[in-house]
Amino acid sequence: MQLSIVVPMYDEARGLDEFFARTEEASREVGGDYEIVCVNDGSRDDTLARLLERRRRDPRIKVVNFVAQLHFITLGVLGEYLGRVFHEV
Repeated sequence: MQLSIVVPMYDEARGLDEFFARTEEASREVGGDYEIVCVNDGSRDDTLARLLERRRRDPRIKVVNFVAQLHFITLGVLGEYLGRVFHEV
């Protein structure tokens, strides 16, 4: 099974480490391949920089950046299954 987890993010820099730890743990429990598509929705903090750094270390992380808040759109993701998560840590 391949799972795509799409997460819109706005000013989430402070909670990213906990988000990734929890998401990666849950994904391992489900099993199979997965990707995490992080949609930076016009963040004003360092969310984008932290996401890009995370992507450099982990190829399963994908980053989509919007300049202004556009809320959520469905992307052409790779997964057989699509999980939509609203990040609130």
